[in-house]
Amino acid sequence: MERELIFYVMEHYVPSALLVILSWVSFWIGVDVTPARASLGITTVLTLTTLSSGARANLPKVSYIKAIDVWMFTCSFFTFAALLEFAVTSFLHKKGQDRQMDPTPRENKKNKTNFMELKEYLQSPGNSHRDVYTHKMDTEARIFVAADNDNVKERRQTDFIGQAHYVDRMSRLLFPAAFVLFNAIYWPYYIYV
Repeated sequence: MERELIFYVMEHYVPSALLVILSWVSFWIGVDVTPARASLGITTVLTLTTLSSGARANLPKVSYIKAIDVWMFTCSFFTFAALLEFAVTSFLHKKGQDRQMDPTPRENKKNKTNFMELKEYLQSPGNSHRDVYTHKMDTEARIFVAADNDNVKERRQTDFIGQAHYVDRMSRLLFPAAFVLFNAIYWPYYIYV
């Protein structure tokens, strides 16, 4: 019995655990290195799927769930979750890059242009109401600048690139902790029960 257990541990459990750990390497690869992260995630998922199929092929077919099935399903879940984490961080990073390319919302740009054109018109020499409108426009300009400062604060709160890095940092901690917790429950249950 012990010889058979060691065979399964070395043949199926250790390689699948190493694949799960390998999938976590993507958390340390930069968010902007999409090809490396994508290929690592897809490769680990496909390799684990092949390993899982091989493990089930060597065992007798029974109607209940075996310990190896629970193990392989959980390992597959962890590698697929790492791939999904990559998708989330990639999305956030791309959205953040789009924001950096166009930091001012389109509506604000349009309003700012219209405001400047109107101010130039009202200050033109041929306009008889120039003094009244100029004072009013200066007041509105201060309001516009204050509103623009609020937009800067809003952009800081929605820093998508920072959120992508935060998701990566949290994944570096949560994924290994969850896998260790799973192992702390799995091994005593299936060895002693």
